[in-house]
Amino acid sequence: MHNRDMAYAPRVIFASTLLFVAVVGTVGVATQIEITYFLPPDSSGMAVRKIALFGPAVAGTIFALLLVFGLLAHLIVTIKRNPPRRIWAAALTFTLLAAITPIIVAAAHRPTF
Repeated sequence: MHNRDMAYAPRVIFASTLLFVAVVGTVGVATQIEITYFLPPDSSGMAVRKIALFGPAVAGTIFALLLVFGLLAHLIVTIKRNPPRRIWAAALTFTLLAAITPIIVAAAHRPTF
């Protein structure tokens, strides 16, 4: 073990934290999938409730899930051995991407009905 290597417990906790942040980002983007809208009242006088899917949120959720799977693989590797720094850099990048995906999807133009 090199002097610069992280100890077992801190590296597993850090990798788990990265995975947790990515899962929270995935949940954040997945909650944006449904768009609820109402059609004008019909002959009975009741408005009709409709639900549509928001395409960018679906794509963002799939993208974030792929990042979560990558971070899950990183956690498994981290439990077995200490991965190289470039793998940690990739894990940090995955986490940042998963964290900003809900923000990007929230800023996307929503359709009007």
